[in-house]
Amino acid sequence: MTKYKYILENSQIETKDLSTIPNGVSYEEVNESEEQPTQEEIFNERVLTEFSYYEKRKADGQDAVLMLESKLRVLKLLGVITEESHKGIDSLLEPIAIAVERGQWIDGRDKLIALGSSQIGQDMYDSIYTQINDYINENY
Repeated sequence: MTKYKYILENSQIETKDLSTIPNGVSYEEVNESEEQPTQEEIFNERVLTEFSYYEKRKADGQDAVLMLESKLRVLKLLGVITEESHKGIDSLLEPIAIAVERGQWIDGRDKLIALGSSQIGQDMYDSIYTQINDYINENY
């Protein structure tokens, strides 16, 4: 769509209707596709883009945590881990799960590294670390 710019009493005015420009006032035709976005428009576009990233990261995080919780429950039901171990591991992993569910995968990885493997076992640590780290590498 075409817009028109003109100056009247030291003010720049834009209009889409040519008939609103006073007689005798010079104007410039501006194609909207050629207009540069304002800083606010650029900022708002970046916010919307980041919002969509967080929506995806959050949804993916919720799925990842549900899968981990499912695996822990099956290990408990099969007798591989005890009820007490299940509760303990679940409690230890809670800060990591919260971060990942909120779409904060890097924070989740940092919390996992801080926890270490001694309390949850090397295999579980490696599995969770690999999943989080792979996700970060693919999505950040």
